[in-house]
Amino acid sequence: MTHRHASSDNKSQIAGIAFLSAVIGAVTALLMAPKAGGDTRKSIREHIRSLSKNVKDIDVEVKTKPTPAKRAATKASNTAKTVKSTVESTARRAADKTKV
Repeated sequence: MTHRHASSDNKSQIAGIAFLSAVIGAVTALLMAPKAGGDTRKSIREHIRSLSKNVKDIDVEVKTKPTPAKRAATKASNTAKTVKSTVESTARRAADKTKV
């Protein structure tokens, strides 16, 4: 049986669901609290801003965190660049030798 690791898309979806759940919970709690309408709306705005910032921070972390596949791809790309450079250099030297 193979195990699949959550991709960054899945992590983003989970973060989105967590954010939405938190917003719904916060709004419900604020609406149930005995406050004046203006105070309640202000509290809702402040909570939404705070939650939005937290989700953005999580999203940035998920998108910038290197994954094993990303590290392997970067290593392969760097190796390919090195091989290309070596082949080009060798070909230039061989071409120079044939001109002499």
